[in-house]
Amino acid sequence: MGRTTAMTSTVGAAPMTKGQRSLRGYREPAPARPLPAELRSEAVLCFDARRFDLAGAVASLLGLPSAAVLETYVVEEDSISGRSFPKSVHDRVRNSAEFVERYEALIREVVGPHLLSFFPGDTQLLYQFPPTLRVHCSVDPPKVLGRMHSDNQYGHQAGEINFWLPLTNVEETSTLWAESAPGLEDWRPFLVAPGEIKRFHGCTCRHLTRANGTGRSRVSLDFRCAARSAVDAEWQLPGVAHRHEMREMQLAPVEPDEDARCWRKVVDFRGPF
Repeated sequence: MGRTTAMTSTVGAAPMTKGQRSLRGYREPAPARPLPAELRSEAVLCFDARRFDLAGAVASLLGLPSAAVLETYVVEEDSISGRSFPKSVHDRVRNSAEFVERYEALIREVVGPHLLSFFPGDTQLLYQFPPTLRVHCSVDPPKVLGRMHSDNQYGHQAGEINFWLPLTNVEETSTLWAESAPGLEDWRPFLVAPGEIKRFHGCTCRHLTRANGTGRSRVSLDFRCAARSAVDAEWQLPGVAHRHEMREMQLAPVEPDEDARCWRKVVDFRGPF
């Protein structure tokens, strides 16, 4: 995989975070069932973007006339409350009945059955609520969104699986990048389209963004799901606040077959970082 010397040296020189220090001295989670090895790899799920229309619901809660102009949206501080965009949009996502109905339908009909097909007999699904809405704007000079990390340093468990869903078209500099295995540094972009969901193990695999130089905003959703049996309910990383609510959904039993999983493995990407 192509990667730059600057990226490699930055990874090596990065100081440990508070969460990383806590992980070194704390016990591992002890769930009732281990995570199947296959769920540590990347895959892409497909769904009917017009039927679920999450992009339309997001455009509405952002005050836009349609999903067609999502890529023109520019993040500004909430002029009414003075709150930062992540905080104000979190409340708008949570309180939008239209969005919540479509999101939970996607979990119930697509993501949940896919995930539980790896856990024969399990019917209890945990899902993040609300999902995180992100807007990676293209500004001058271009900037990255967030910082490189793995989710375990923020108190997430290995049984939690990440799902990343673009609502606009993405390119290499506007999408999310991740390594395919912990510490491998084979950085690759998530080149998926609206109607596709990238599954990856963000708990242990580091992920990051590049400076968005496309001239268009990238709007996306990301969330985590887990089989209840794959999570240790008594485990909490000391000193790290868990900011994401996990709700429970009861699903019908799913047979462990390829059709129920409805997924395709990721195609290897070879190109310069």
